[in-house]
Amino acid sequence: MGARDSNGRLFRPDEVQRLQQALFLLTSGIVQVPAPALTRTLLLDWHTTLSAGLSSMQPGILRRGDITFGSYYGTVPSLINTEIADLIERVNTSISELLVEAEVGLKINPADVIDIGVLLHAELIRIHPFEDGNGRLARAAHTWVHALFNLPIPVWIPGTPYYDALASAIRFRRYAAMQDYVLRCMGR
Repeated sequence: MGARDSNGRLFRPDEVQRLQQALFLLTSGIVQVPAPALTRTLLLDWHTTLSAGLSSMQPGILRRGDITFGSYYGTVPSLINTEIADLIERVNTSISELLVEAEVGLKINPADVIDIGVLLHAELIRIHPFEDGNGRLARAAHTWVHALFNLPIPVWIPGTPYYDALASAIRFRRYAAMQDYVLRCMGR
């Protein structure tokens, strides 16, 4: 069984290679020089990069139709822009609060950084703003939060624990399982 797109089509080996290279290049850039704040443009640019030039991924284009993933429905298309804007504001506010604490000499609690990353990750999955590539985008965005605060970068472990943790976060907006999963991915 190989990697599939959102329509269930198997990616060809050359497409898988392109997607892996795109993920590596984007993640490397995020870690080396993390953007100071999250913006809509940044999310669209990250999605475009992660799409590796595959037009079927509709690079950087918010979806216009309904979508299901697993047993969940993505946000109604007419609300995607609003929900993304609200998420960006919430994430940037939380980041700014931590940066202010750091500026006045307070030590940043790594759990607070993980909480922001988990929120961003889970909400991007719940909103599902794109036709494809939402998981890759959510993991890259989460990586960005860790890089911004020099926290160890999670090495994402695919499989059931990831999906179970996401399910709890998406369905109930309970993030404890996702936080535990991230700690495991950080080797803690």
